[in-house]
Amino acid sequence: MRKLAEATTEGVVFHHNGVVTDVNDALQGLLGRTSTDIVGRNTLDFIPERWKPTVSEYMQSGHEEPYEAAVLDTNGVEIPVEIVGKTMPFKGGTYRLAVLRDIRARKAAQARIEFMALHDTLTQLPNRLYLMERLDSILALARRRRTAVATLFIDLDNFKLVNDSLGHHAGDALLREVACRLKLAVRDADVVARLGGDEFLIVLTDIASPDDAGLVAVNLIESVSVDVIIDGRAVSVSPSIGISVFPDDGDTADELIRHADTAMYRAKNCGRSNYQFFPRIG
Repeated sequence: MRKLAEATTEGVVFHHNGVVTDVNDALQGLLGRTSTDIVGRNTLDFIPERWKPTVSEYMQSGHEEPYEAAVLDTNGVEIPVEIVGKTMPFKGGTYRLAVLRDIRARKAAQARIEFMALHDTLTQLPNRLYLMERLDSILALARRRRTAVATLFIDLDNFKLVNDSLGHHAGDALLREVACRLKLAVRDADVVARLGGDEFLIVLTDIASPDDAGLVAVNLIESVSVDVIIDGRAVSVSPSIGISVFPDDGDTADELIRHADTAMYRAKNCGRSNYQFFPRIG
């Protein structure tokens, strides 16, 4: 059994009633600790607080199916692991063998896939799918609290001219810079998303009045309109912004975005580089 344990790259720990009796080199490497520091201690000493109930229940009930948890290295850093436990009779007693597989690479790959599914690959901003999920949640909270939410639909003026004259490389660089400026112009609680092309949407959560959205729009116009240096050339675009406000201009995410889009076209027709609220009747 010892030869088998030393031959594997996965961490192996033997314990009796939760007290470690032996470990292999791979387990020592995983935790960044020597066997002297591990053997004789309770297995839960190396488990993060939030995972202790799960690990304890698994050991006490004698489960043998794989499950995910985490261990702590010598610096207190959590390492996600997959654990498989086995019960072994030995010298009249019952011991447990646990095999720990480091799944940091798997977790990182999963996180990357999930991120890509919900974010724009060019700007790293949330995409339309993520935006709709967040906006639905924001509106649900606003209904309960009876607060206002503003949606700002942003379209870049003359972006096509930049793409046509300087190429898509310049256009992509410009979009990335605009995305950064939009994020810096709002609060952490607000949402900045790219809908596609040169269209962005910002959700301002919990605003006191529509005037707050207007002030943000002014700041956005000033920030985005500053020249961007791309390949040594100064490139300039300005945003046209349409604003709709919950609950006056719509009760759903689709309604608010559609009405903000309508207001954006009104801003275009009013000379561009300005903002307009959704036109209300009466």
